[in-house]
Order: sequence, then C-alpha cells, then structure tokens
Amino acid sequence: MNVAIHPSSTLETTAAGRTNPLSMNLPPYFTIPADSGLVSGEQPCLKPKKHLMDIIELVAARYGPHHGLRVLAGNVIGAGGWARLPTKRQHDYVNSRAGAFIASGMMYLEVSGPQALDVLDYLTPRNLRSLKTGRAAFTLFTTPTGTVDEEALVLRVEDDRYLVSCGGGAPPSHLHEALERFPDARVVDSDVVSFNIKGPDRIAVMRDLVCAADRAAVEALKPFQACRCRTNAGDDVTVVRSVIGMEMWGMPEAVTAVWTAMLDMPDRVLPCGWDLLDTYRIECTDIDFLLHPLDMNYGTTLAEIGLGWMVDPAKTADYVGREALREPAAGPRITVRKLAVAGDRTSRPRIGEAVQDADGRIRGHVSSCGYSYAADRHVAFVHLADDGSDGPLELKGWTSFQPGVRAAG
Repeated sequence: MNVAIHPSSTLETTAAGRTNPLSMNLPPYFTIPADSGLVSGEQPCLKPKKHLMDIIELVAARYGPHHGLRVLAGNVIGAGGWARLPTKRQHDYVNSRAGAFIASGMMYLEVSGPQALDVLDYLTPRNLRSLKTGRAAFTLFTTPTGTVDEEALVLRVEDDRYLVSCGGGAPPSHLHEALERFPDARVVDSDVVSFNIKGPDRIAVMRDLVCAADRAAVEALKPFQACRCRTNAGDDVTVVRSVIGMEMWGMPEAVTAVWTAMLDMPDRVLPCGWDLLDTYRIECTDIDFLLHPLDMNYGTTLAEIGLGWMVDPAKTADYVGREALREPAAGPRITVRKLAVAGDRTSRPRIGEAVQDADGRIRGHVSSCGYSYAADRHVAFVHLADDGSDGPLELKGWTSFQPGVRAAG
C-alpha cells in the first residue's frame, strides 16, 4: 500500500510499518538462521517484504534452501546464499559473466509536485538542479553536523517527479522539515522494487530481459542514465545503469516474473547472495563500494569516507548541514582503508573489532568485512584515525562500537 508522507506523520508510519533500528537493541548487520523463523510482532521491521521471500523461494526451488536471511540496519535485505549454489561459483560468474542481486532492502520514495526538486535539493549538499529527465545521481543525504544520514540513488522520471531508492531502507531523517519548507510537494512510499546485475556481461543480460523493441535503448545507456522499457512478459519497468551495475526497477509482480526468466539462463547469469556481495564489495576496484550504515553512517563526514566531492561549493540554496560542510571546524578525523586480515581464511574479524598499531595503540575499528578469493583471506574496510601515523597494523581484541548513533544536533 502506498503511504502519503506529510509533515505531521511519523517516520515509523512512512516506512511501511518498519521501526527505526536505532531504537532497538540490534547489531547493525546480522543473520537470522534459516531454521529459526522470523522475528515479528515487537520488531516488525524484521518481517521481510513478500516480494523478497517470493524471489528467495524461486531461487531455493532451483538451488536449495537459503543459508539464512541477512538483516542490515533493521531491514531484512536478502539471503546469505543457497545450499546448492557455492559462493565460489557465484564469484566466478560475477567476475566472468553476470550475477544478479536482489536490492530488497531499499525503500523507494516517489517525490512529485512543483516543489519536488526543492525538497530533494534541501536534503543534500549535492546540486540536483542540473539533473535531467532520464538521469540518476548517487546522493548522500546529510545531518546538521555534516555527517551521512542516508545514501540514495535519485532518478528524475519527469520534470516534477522523482524516484528515490534509499539504501539504508529508511526515509531521510529531515524529510518532514523539507516538506514544511516546501509544502507544494508530495512524497509517497512507492511499491517499486528492484534488482541489480553485476559482472562483464551485465549489459547483454539486461538487454535480453526486455522486449526486442527496447534492447537498443538499454545497450545505449551511459552510467547514471535510465530508460523506460517493457519486459518480455509485457510489463513496464525502468532500467538504470550505474558505474558497476545494471538495475531494473518495477512493480513486484514484474520483477518476480523477470527473476523466473533469469533462472532459465544459468549459462549466462546466476543469483547471488549477500555472502558474495560482501566479497564483491571488498574486491571491487572500480569504486570504493562502501555500505550504509556500516562504512558510512551518522558518525562519518563526507570527507572522511572519500565523498567530499559531493559538497558543491557553487550551490547557493540552503541544505541540511550546509554550515558544517561549507566551513568545517576541523579536518577529517578518520580515513577509510582496506586491510587484509592476518591468519588463515577462517580468521574473520567482527564489525567494531579494534585495529591496533605495533605499540598496541588502538588506531580504529572494522566497519565491514568480506572474504577475498583473490587474497585468499578476509579483507576488512576499517576506519582509521587520520593522525598521520604509519606502520604495520593488526586486528586484535574487541572494542565496543555502535555505528548509527546520531551525531549531536
């Protein structure tokens, strides 16, 4: 059901029944075992969307039971993998052919009306006014202290209509404030869902999932361009190209039908779970594939995660965090790096584990981790103190860490 978002409504209502994970005593990223059942009732955000389970069960019918459901920021976002689909095989496909990922943790918002652009532009330091119809922009929404509130892909569908995929599964925290400033806009929790194809054959596979009349348009897409298409089953969808993926956005029934078709193309594309996505993110060389709210969150500024370029110095309109981002009181406190973990392939650090130097000083902590087949060991994204120190580092011990705790203000 679509839910209209008005300034007087609450974030819990607008998030289609989900609760704010920060109000719950949950780790930022964990697995619900396949045989344990789902948490519901007191924690309704842990009940997955029906379309997600429909697709997971489609894959399970072909490749065996799933390994467990992954929860990120309080939202069920997918399966870790499937019993008869080894992660190494998925890895081989995403590096030599194509792998399809369910982007089910997203919250899709439709923003429309004469002041739709004003609302979105107020939530980010990025200048969205140059975004043309049929183009998309990777966007970080910010807090008053200049840290990351939410990450999103903003697609301009028409002059006064936008689709926004919120990667953390929740609307921007200051959306109501934006709507109070610009009341001639409407925000709806959209029924749109999506999936993402990665790998060298991603364009060719996506092309063949749409009807013959639209295949040339898909092939012609440049990064962050989109086109409206019909699937081979005749459903209307939108195909969006990013730097490393090809995404299809559409209604749940249309996307589920496309997944049914993809499962009949095992020589070209395989379903991929979150075990493999952790590996893909760590091994990716095209971009720093950071994950919200682990590697970037309420405690990290844009400069600290290497996305300071998004602060447009020429932007004259007011936006959330403008003062903090335009005139920062101090330089970056941390830097994000990758560290290979010493030891064998079973040595996997936990999120929040301390990173120490040779003298035993804590220099930072692990923000996320994945097993790298290339390095034959786990590799972690780490937040390190940006104090100019150098030298060997090691992961040792445990330090408490709560990503997602809001910065003051």
